[in-house]
Amino acid sequence: MTLGEPRKPGGPRRPEGQLDELDKRLIARLSKDLPLVQRPFRALADELGTTEDDVIERTRRLERGGTMRRFGAILHHREAGLRANAMVVWIVPDERADEIGQYAASLDEVTHCYLREAAPGWPYTFYTMIHAGGNEQCRATAAAIAKRFGLTKWRMLTSKREFKKSSVQYFETQPQGDTT
Repeated sequence: MTLGEPRKPGGPRRPEGQLDELDKRLIARLSKDLPLVQRPFRALADELGTTEDDVIERTRRLERGGTMRRFGAILHHREAGLRANAMVVWIVPDERADEIGQYAASLDEVTHCYLREAAPGWPYTFYTMIHAGGNEQCRATAAAIAKRFGLTKWRMLTSKREFKKSSVQYFETQPQGDTT
């Protein structure tokens, strides 16, 4: 049994109150890296005290019901050869935000694409995170987007140092025996 079946659209979201303790422990465990073994769901089942089929079925149910939006992997981009990243901030006309957003989001180099409200002293409302082999490749991707849509007001913010990179953790529980 494997994951990857298409999600059935329109399924009702399952309220948190309907999650049992094993669901919560599974969600907490799925928030972390999967074990690098041939059958990672069997390893999770062993950790959780259930069966591999149960872990897979619960994961599918959580996804179908909308509790879990997606099941994905985080690529550590530096280890994969993508040595540079840049947050590019843009001023885009409101009436073109969807068009520009759909295009930017379709690019392999763009890993995050957001439209946000402007802030006092910060007029940028459109954000793209670009990953590439080097800063010049990031700049070239941003320049291509700018040229395609005639955008002239944008800034490329490159990372100097990474302090933290982690996934959101859900239903964290205290270690067994910890009563504090």
